[in-house]
Amino acid sequence: MTDVASLRPLLAVLVSAVAIPVILSLKERPNVREAVTIAVAFAKFAVVASMVPGVLSGTRYVFSVGQFATGIELALRVDPLGLLFGLLASLLWIVTSSTPSATCAA
Repeated sequence: MTDVASLRPLLAVLVSAVAIPVILSLKERPNVREAVTIAVAFAKFAVVASMVPGVLSGTRYVFSVGQFATGIELALRVDPLGLLFGLLASLLWIVTSSTPSATCAA
């Protein structure tokens, strides 16, 4: 397996992290909030899916944050099992975000 330095693993994490405050700030505008949620879910899926061809050909995407001590490195690595989990999680985010929520009339 070949390691390739890439920003994609970081971008897959940052898409959600950046969306959190935006989505929370839209609590008074539910239609806009839901549209942003669905758009971000598709963006995250696109980032994760963009790594599929490389991982299938034996590439492991790596983003290294840095080394904190001798032999201790903080890095994001995308291997086949991690990619499968990422695809499933991002696909489920799309499905759950686009499903109409049930409202109860009191």
